[in-house]
Amino acid sequence: MKKTKQRKLILAVLVGIGILLSAYISYCMFNYSVDAYLSPYHVNYVPHFPSINPLLGALYFLPIFLPSFVSSIKNMFWQGTLLVCSYVVTKLLFNDAVISVWCFFAALVSIMVFYVMRDLKLSPKGV
Repeated sequence: MKKTKQRKLILAVLVGIGILLSAYISYCMFNYSVDAYLSPYHVNYVPHFPSINPLLGALYFLPIFLPSFVSSIKNMFWQGTLLVCSYVVTKLLFNDAVISVWCFFAALVSIMVFYVMRDLKLSPKGV
């Protein structure tokens, strides 16, 4: 199989996983409660969702991290690297507030999307 076809297949599978997880999380948000507690410098979110196997919980990270490393678009690798690093730092330093702190870092990292898109627009081939 050609490299381009492999990438497209992997990205399609990741999109499918992302859609399923998004549907599940949306269902949970509408049917279960989420508590928010103010702490110094951050917010602690406590979702009261049904317990799932931690391995299934790890699926959450596949559609978030992997597309950046599979993509052929220039600089997406660095965006993925920044996302992974920001998560690791958040988990190590703010384990009790991962949702709010990592969301903040992810928002900062997403600024890189502007630069990736700008470079994509300026490139002669578009990709």
